[in-house]
Amino acid sequence: MPKSRLYALAAFVAVAFASAPAMAQGWGAIAFSPSTGATGYTWDNVNEVDAELRALQFCDQNAGDCESAITFRNACGAVAWGKNGGWGSGWDTDEESARQVAMNECSLRDDGCRIMRWQCSGNY
Repeated sequence: MPKSRLYALAAFVAVAFASAPAMAQGWGAIAFSPSTGATGYTWDNVNEVDAELRALQFCDQNAGDCESAITFRNACGAVAWGKNGGWGSGWDTDEESARQVAMNECSLRDDGCRIMRWQCSGNY
């Protein structure tokens, strides 16, 4: 999703939930730069859009081509990067399983994959 659409959606969500009490929902996200391997990540956000925007913001501080790699709720997510720039991401209920899903996805696109970032959110 283009960043401009994400920002518009985030503004809508912020207005829609402005009067609702804030309760942690356990959303996390990882953003990734395919050219540099830079990552941005966040955890324990109230909603998916907020998690994604924050991860992109942190990633963009280190690289200009970051994109959302994975969002997850009350789970773990991971991103793997291959030696030729291919990458994969995935989520699961625990760190090791999320890492394995990301490695499997990356291996479909590239060789020499390695985990660049993993993160858990919610009760993990």
